[in-house]
Amino acid sequence: MMFFRKRLRERTRRTKQQWKQRGKQAFRIALMLALLGALTVLFPTQQQYEYSAFREGAIAPDEVIASESFPVYKSEEAYQDEVAEARLQILPVLRYDSTVQQSKLNAYKTFLNDIKKHTGSGVSESLSQELRLSHPEISPLSESTLKHLIPVSRRRSASRSTLTTAVEKILQSTYQNGIIDREINTVEEGYAEVILLNNGSERQISLEELADIENFTSELQQTIEQQLPKASAMEMRAGSELILAYLSPNIAYDATETQRRRDEAASNVSRTKPGTVLKGERIIDKHDRVTSDDIDKLRSLAEHINQRRQQDPFIDLIQRGAGLSLCALTLIIFFAFLKFYRPDLYRPSKNIVLFGIIILIPTAVADYAAQSQAISPFLIPVALSAMLATVLFDAVIGMVITLVVTTLCASILGELQYGIIFLTTGIIGAFSVHQVRHRRDFYRPGLYLIAAYALTITSTVGLLFSYTNTTEFLTEIREDLFWGILSACGSLILTIGLLPVFESVFNVVTSMTLLELADLNRPLLRNLAIRAPGTFSHSINMANISEEAAVAIGADPLLARVGCYYHDIGKMRRPHYFIENQHGVNPHDELQPQISALILISHVRDGIELAKEEGLPPAIIDLIPQHHGTSEMTSFKHQAQLIDEQAVRDADFHYPGPKPQTKEAGIINLADAVESATRSLPNNDPDEIRELVHTIVKGRYDAGELDECDLTLRDLTRIQEAFLPVLQASHHHRVPYPWQVQQQERQIASG
Repeated sequence: MMFFRKRLRERTRRTKQQWKQRGKQAFRIALMLALLGALTVLFPTQQQYEYSAFREGAIAPDEVIASESFPVYKSEEAYQDEVAEARLQILPVLRYDSTVQQSKLNAYKTFLNDIKKHTGSGVSESLSQELRLSHPEISPLSESTLKHLIPVSRRRSASRSTLTTAVEKILQSTYQNGIIDREINTVEEGYAEVILLNNGSERQISLEELADIENFTSELQQTIEQQLPKASAMEMRAGSELILAYLSPNIAYDATETQRRRDEAASNVSRTKPGTVLKGERIIDKHDRVTSDDIDKLRSLAEHINQRRQQDPFIDLIQRGAGLSLCALTLIIFFAFLKFYRPDLYRPSKNIVLFGIIILIPTAVADYAAQSQAISPFLIPVALSAMLATVLFDAVIGMVITLVVTTLCASILGELQYGIIFLTTGIIGAFSVHQVRHRRDFYRPGLYLIAAYALTITSTVGLLFSYTNTTEFLTEIREDLFWGILSACGSLILTIGLLPVFESVFNVVTSMTLLELADLNRPLLRNLAIRAPGTFSHSINMANISEEAAVAIGADPLLARVGCYYHDIGKMRRPHYFIENQHGVNPHDELQPQISALILISHVRDGIELAKEEGLPPAIIDLIPQHHGTSEMTSFKHQAQLIDEQAVRDADFHYPGPKPQTKEAGIINLADAVESATRSLPNNDPDEIRELVHTIVKGRYDAGELDECDLTLRDLTRIQEAFLPVLQASHHHRVPYPWQVQQQERQIASG
């Protein structure tokens, strides 16, 4: 029965592991498909066809034959010039308002009727105020004029009637001829003639035929004299003030109608030139000088082709499918490279997200540059992705990322020149930062990157042959060099700024962070040196041999060294229970073997807790349990077997693991055992050290402790050879001092 239960539990465990693995694989595939979808969306559809190699004044690189008949469109500049000219040909429109004359004359007659009612009463202050309130138009009239207009007797009333009748005639005549608003002179300058609309009819007249109030006022005196030849000065003054009081412009500028007519004229301007280019007609021959007419024809042909493409419903599907295929092939190659050559980077799902962000940053900028043309393509930060990938991982990954991003960005832009520049600057950016150990080391790569942009831009522009002389060449590269140098500086600044973010979010450890952690004056390491000096010394020796082994097999020597510094920090909580920190008294002599084993195992858990409190990166924390793996504490197990062999459980004397997962963890696992074991050797015999190292490495290999890391048999051989010189140097002999020789001689003599 127990056998079947055990089988059932084992099957259940395997089923859970399988489902967990399938879920993880499905999640990874979903991330890759999301990245593929994002990249595909960034690829432009309906990309415009153009003859960009032809420039006015240059020599045509190829012959161009019309593939179809098409009209020739005017250049945008010429078209806008014709539109502006068509607008200028439309005269300003003025509108005659007949209601002004009627309302003003009615108000004038009402005023005259009111003053007749007060004939003979004279003008008092109250009457003046009453009249001004009732007739706002007379507010400009002086008091003397108002008194003159109100007759004091019937006889004088007749003379006033003659004046008011003349004023009415002048107003009627002036309104019939029209008074324009002075606004027309400020809104529409430069026009001598206008269109006048009056009751549905219109006529073109000269502006000189129309008077404004200012011009009318200057001639008013003469006009009154013609109507009243024998008028007195007072009558002249009163008539003048009265006419101006009831005179208002009745011809106004009609901005809406003017704009409508000009818009209509602009819309009637044709966008095409006279004539049509026929199918098969030569547009330009090779080696001919390109003229403005040739440019118009080439642009018209490209526009005609683009219009035909838009009418085809399958063009969009073809272009979208092409973008999807290119993105899929690029990602398949990239992730296949990681899977077969860098499985340590391929396995973590977080790296898919990280690589996706690194790839998407320049690709998104390339899409924006291609669609809007608001920024220069030289600002696409391919070098940024290359440098980030190199510092976060290594130069090989940086170069592969450069190839991937260059392929995508150059395809989006559709120009080989940019592909060459992206590839060159990306690779130089990757290799220039591959040995960066401090943040201050970025200055030299910045200079390399600026030089790379300058040289590649100058070279590619020079090979385009789109210039006719040195001045044109310098003019063309001036702006490109500016954007290229700006891109180099911006990529460098963004790399420095984004590195801490990526390190924190994706738990990636760079050499800069490792160097900061390698500082032996950090509080955690200082506490280790004070509280557990033997452990600290052991860690330093381990770091020396691990670093040499990592160099020998191509692993990360800095990660191996720093991992050794922190692998035993958990021993600080109970340092006297570990033999390297003991001074003659061993507390395990008073404990049961199981308790002793439990205390030793606990230093792994304590180390992980201390590392998390210190904020150490996961790459360092993972090395703490892996440096022991699932190895067995044979001495305590043997003691327990001597006491009661039946009560011994293997699990009580094994570290919980996991086994080493990386090359660096495997090196530290071996270095920990080798460094401890060599201290038990009485002599510094190279053969004994070699034999001991071989035995320990073979034992760990046979026990399966190295099954889950990427160490090969060749790597293990190289690791052993790298261990030996450092171990022999740390156990070297010294020539005895004279007092030591004398002491030995006295001991021999007394014995």
